[in-house]
Amino acid sequence: MRPDPFRANDAWDTGNPKGDAGDEDELGAPLTPSQRAEWQRAERRHLRHLTVSAAVLVALFGVPALLATWNGAYYTWFAARTTGTVVERQGGQTRKQLPSFVAAYTPAGAAAGTRLTIQSDGTEAYRGIQPDDRVTVLYDPADPARARLDFFWEVWIGAVIAWGLAAVVGLPVALFLRAARRRAAAAGALTASSSPPGR
Repeated sequence: MRPDPFRANDAWDTGNPKGDAGDEDELGAPLTPSQRAEWQRAERRHLRHLTVSAAVLVALFGVPALLATWNGAYYTWFAARTTGTVVERQGGQTRKQLPSFVAAYTPAGAAAGTRLTIQSDGTEAYRGIQPDDRVTVLYDPADPARARLDFFWEVWIGAVIAWGLAAVVGLPVALFLRAARRRAAAAGALTASSSPPGR
């Protein structure tokens, strides 16, 4: 006869907070129908709690990732473009310093003499950029001061970081949620199989 895989000495399955292993009957006896029903209820509660936690994490990490993606998409496909000029180079004097730069630009339709500036992030890719170099600036026509330099990391770094954090947090949660659903389904099947016919 195959042993019952769900034994009464299992504190998780039975809801027994002590999980005592000193009672011979509890060690050897399979779960009773009432214990199986309690185990099913415990698994369902665990699944509900885990689902709520997953929803909270989606809100905390998924929503910012979507907003960052929309922000990158806006500057890539919908923002106005103009040519800016590098007016200052910062850092990069040594290999340990990441270079950055400041570019000046004039939005389309702006008054004569209007110049706005934008600061780049620091990255090794900018080591070759020098003062007076030309760069493309992406800006919001309704608010020209809201701008990004037309480089991948300047536009998409926020989305990359946000989705990376969402994946690091979301993948384990998805695996735990999948395991909890399987346990709840197994508990339901086990309880149904132990119920008298006609119920």
